[in-house]
Amino acid sequence: MMAVKKAKRKNAKKKRVRKVVKTKTKQGIEWNRDVALVTFVAAALITAVALFSVYLIMTSSELKLSPEKAKKAALNFIQTNLVEEGTKVSIPEITEEHGLYKLTVVLSNENASNTVTSYITVDGKLFFTGEKLTVFNVPEYLIPS
Repeated sequence: MMAVKKAKRKNAKKKRVRKVVKTKTKQGIEWNRDVALVTFVAAALITAVALFSVYLIMTSSELKLSPEKAKKAALNFIQTNLVEEGTKVSIPEITEEHGLYKLTVVLSNENASNTVTSYITVDGKLFFTGEKLTVFNVPEYLIPS
């Protein structure tokens, strides 16, 4: 009975011991399959992280409009939503301040001319103007691509 128990223990130990399989490459280098698998997974993860980082960099730079495009978006928005027909709108100056574009907007009609300082976000989605802060969402179709 004792011999049977010892034989079962040996068989159980053999089953628990993981068999290491090595393969030879053309150059004669031996590779453990587990090491090769871990290396492959690590390389795949590094590649995925690198590609995701490049994607984030590319998309974040596309979100910022150039000053000229921001000027066009603001001009389109003002003419479409804020002034009466017949009012001439021009933006002679645009500068970037604190992550926003600061616009000098000149409104003129037959009788008078008025200069207003306005702001538009660098992505062109929010426009605001006035002594009291008035914020407007700029529709996507007014933002030049």
